[in-house]
Amino acid sequence: MSLRMLGSALLLVSFAAYRFPAASSAVQPPQEPITVTKWEYKVLRIEANQCLVDEIVTRSMNTVGEEGWDLVNYERLEFSFPKDAQGTLLIRPAATGPGKDSTPQTADSFQGTINMRMSQSQPGACRFLFKRPWRAAK
Repeated sequence: MSLRMLGSALLLVSFAAYRFPAASSAVQPPQEPITVTKWEYKVLRIEANQCLVDEIVTRSMNTVGEEGWDLVNYERLEFSFPKDAQGTLLIRPAATGPGKDSTPQTADSFQGTINMRMSQSQPGACRFLFKRPWRAAK
């Protein structure tokens, strides 16, 4: 009978060892789940006349920085000045060219040059893009 007890005990121990393996030093601790940072963004636009003044830009950026925003991008916007003009230019004939005796006077009656001067283009407004980790609404 003791042989049966010994065999049963060995069977029970081997079943327990299989069912509940011993912790080994090679087992890695469970990894923490990967968290993805969510971001919120803010656009700050400063008008052209204020964008040229360093103190105004510095004050604006310091205010936004105190709120936890990080600068991501700076963009100087183009001044909205037309590059191409559309319309009609009416020139009264000077009556000095070969067609001066024609009635009505023709376009070839104009002699001379036309100079169009456009003011130098001014820099436009500037735009800043900021981001910070997303904060849940309270």
